[in-house]
Amino acid sequence: MRLRSGWGRLGARVAVGALLAGVGTVAPAPASAFVLYYQLQARHSGLCAYVNGGGVTDSWTLLQGYCIPSSNHLFALSPTGEGYYRLVVASTGKCLDVRDASTSDRAKVLQYSCHLGWNQQWQIVSTDSGYAVFIARHSGKCLDVQGDYTHVYAYIWQYTCDYGDNQQFLLY
Repeated sequence: MRLRSGWGRLGARVAVGALLAGVGTVAPAPASAFVLYYQLQARHSGLCAYVNGGGVTDSWTLLQGYCIPSSNHLFALSPTGEGYYRLVVASTGKCLDVRDASTSDRAKVLQYSCHLGWNQQWQIVSTDSGYAVFIARHSGKCLDVQGDYTHVYAYIWQYTCDYGDNQQFLLY
């Protein structure tokens, strides 16, 4: 997985290769632990995932937009066990959630109060290109940028995994 490390405009950036390598069991960090936040940059467009509007209520949708150091563009990886993670939005502490636990293609991904439902759990799979694919535990479908669009405001939803460039994200 191609990951950036070092000091940059977002502060400390670290490689998560060891986290994703699947070596051993990752225990949840204590509440006082340092939390790392990442941007998710789509391979096909170079744009980043963000929660639309930055609101604190449930149901704000996930879109792609310019990669800026804003808290609604940053996500923490919170392990849930068995190799799955919740993606926690920095600005709200809410989790990325497949709407209504849908198993359909094009089901929207949004922020929602965190719970242990499988529609908030994601397996992170490294590709041979150094990017990662996020697979929803409940459906087996991937995070996907709508229609391979390369412009801002395209939805990020779940769709059948094909490992296309619009389903590959760089964590940095």
